[in-house]
Amino acid sequence: MSNTEWTLEKALAAKGLPFHTERQESSLGLFHLLGELKSIKRAGWIRHGIADCESIAAHSFRMTAMVDQLPDTIDKYRCMKLCLYHDLAESIVGDYTPLDRIPKEEKYRREREAIEYITQTQVKDEKTGSEILSCWLEFEDGETAESKYANDIDKVDMITQMFEYEKREQGRVNLQEFTRAGNFMKMPETKAWIAELLERREEFWASAGSNKAELVEDETTKKLVDQYYGS
Repeated sequence: MSNTEWTLEKALAAKGLPFHTERQESSLGLFHLLGELKSIKRAGWIRHGIADCESIAAHSFRMTAMVDQLPDTIDKYRCMKLCLYHDLAESIVGDYTPLDRIPKEEKYRREREAIEYITQTQVKDEKTGSEILSCWLEFEDGETAESKYANDIDKVDMITQMFEYEKREQGRVNLQEFTRAGNFMKMPETKAWIAELLERREEFWASAGSNKAELVEDETTKKLVDQYYGS
């Protein structure tokens, strides 16, 4: 859908879901939407033809588990909840990448409408719904220590997954464009993780031999990725 065509009602209808205007007496709607995240594949890997690629839920799971490795100076439980719910709106909106050329403001509008709909109609308890919404908003604002770590971990998981796919394909695919997100990390611990990971990746590619895939990076892709993560 174009920027002017997308509406929440149309997005729900495309999934065969009803549009509710009031809070439901059951949280089963939330449970089903969480299930959607288990089946929606991450769009960046699909674009590169990665077979059997991860789902949004798998991405969120490892992010959440990574939080345990962060310093005890932050509220780890809160940070885990930010990681757990940060992509919940994608159960309705879907997964976008920088190359979809959807302006960040439009992406935010769609996801904000979706998360408000979920938390205000699909969660039985109003307090719980408000808590989920606050987690999503905190992640998007990126101002607290917990949200800065969560946003960094979002990138750490993606770059880790990138390397795992490169190794799985034995160097026949080069996904280097995804490493650009690492340029926009903020926290020292997560920066150190990425530095170690990229060092191991360099060692892998140095030993890839004749299987090594040609690196194809165009300036347009670089610009779109940098604009997405840098703004």
